[in-house]
Formats: sequence, structure tokens, C-alpha cells
Amino acid sequence: MPLLSQAASIFEAQGDYRRVGQILTDKLDEGRDGGRSGAVLGATLEDLAPLSDLLARLDDAANYRAAAIRARSGNEDPAEFYGYGRGKLELGIATVTIRVIHTPGRVGSPSVWRLEFGPSPAKHVVLQSVTPVETDAFYMRLNAEFGSTGKTEAFVFVHGFNLRFDQASKRAVQIAYDMGYDGVPIVYSWPSQGSTVSYVADTAVVQLSARRLTGFLDDLVERSGATTIHMVAHNMGNRALTEALDALCVRG
Repeated sequence: MPLLSQAASIFEAQGDYRRVGQILTDKLDEGRDGGRSGAVLGATLEDLAPLSDLLARLDDAANYRAAAIRARSGNEDPAEFYGYGRGKLELGIATVTIRVIHTPGRVGSPSVWRLEFGPSPAKHVVLQSVTPVETDAFYMRLNAEFGSTGKTEAFVFVHGFNLRFDQASKRAVQIAYDMGYDGVPIVYSWPSQGSTVSYVADTAVVQLSARRLTGFLDDLVERSGATTIHMVAHNMGNRALTEALDALCVRG
């Protein structure tokens, strides 16, 4: 990887930006194959983004920038509140309703075959609202939740590939409901593009998300008031979780 970095610098000095792009892409692949940390991969992605802008590869540039944490989309609809762009770590409260008659293991979604053209709280698991809150208020709310139930347990759900924020939130609630879990469910959502054709982009993003997940888990342990925190990761979410846990173990 140091040799690839040196080669990229040489061709950049010569103004051969297409060759620089090829070399940085090789460097990114080398980093992934070698199991390099999210910080290393992130530095390469940050170099690729402006280069893609320069080469008018706008879709590539957007994918490279879509890293670490979901950013707000600007749409106030709860289902669309967070997109897949890059943003800062944000905490908040998601209100999800689940019907009393519910098939365990299934979230349920509208189907045109059943003449259902939108989600209904009477038939489906529905994300009703998303309320961002400041850090102090978030942890005060968690402490209050533990005080009201008398059980100081929580689980953190790290979702997998091809899942939007609203889908991840509903899945976390479905897991808690089906298990009869009386602790606090928490979802850590990284910016998956929510598309089956975006596997490669999601692969890069989920590794970068591990850095933010490490910091979030640190704060959760220190400030939430929980005495037990269970971790639940699905599919590609395991990549972020294992790297975050590895960082915590190394640090001691």
C-alpha cells in the first residue's frame, strides 16, 4: 500500500488523474483484502471522492462520500428521514408501532396484491416518528427507561446489507417484541444504500462505520446506566461490530 501511495503521488504530479484513480482503486482493494482498518480505508475513500469529482464521475464520488453514519435526507417523512449520505453521529428516539396480532419473525409490509398501497398500523410494523435529541437528553432518556422498568439491560442491533433506516428500526422492535424482551432496544444504523446492487459500496461504508460504533459503545457503557448490553448484528453488520469490538479489546 505505501508503494501504491507513492505511485499515485507521481502520476498526480504529472497530471495523469485517470491513472491516479486506477491506483487508488487498487489501493482500496488491497486494503480490503488485507483486512486494513476502517481508518485506513476511509483515508483512501476520502482521496477518491474529490478525484472522482474531477473526472466527472459523480455517482462514484457520491458513493465514496457515503461513509460512517447516515445523514438526514431533508425529508420529514419518518420512513425517509435518514438517507445514505455521510453525516455526523446523531442520537434520537424512533417510535415504532407493532400490531397485537403479529407473525413472529416477520416485519410485514404493504402489498399491492392485497390492495395495500401504504403501511397501516393495524396491519404492519410502522415507523411512526423520528425525533433527534441532543446527547445529554438521549442518555437521560435511557436512564429514565431503566428506572421505569427496573431492568438495566439493553440490546444494540447493527443491521446488515441492503437495509434502510426505517427498515432497521422496525426490525429492532420486531426482535424485541418477538423475544418478549423487556430491556431497551437500540438500533445502530450505518448508511447502507438499501439496494441489492450496491453491495460493493456498502462493503466500504460498513467498515468505516466501525469507528463511530466504537465511540458509541464507549458512551453507551459510560452514560446509559445499563449494567448489561447485548450486541445483535446481522449479515454485513458483523463487519462493523467485530472491528469495533476488536478496537475496544485492544485498548483494554
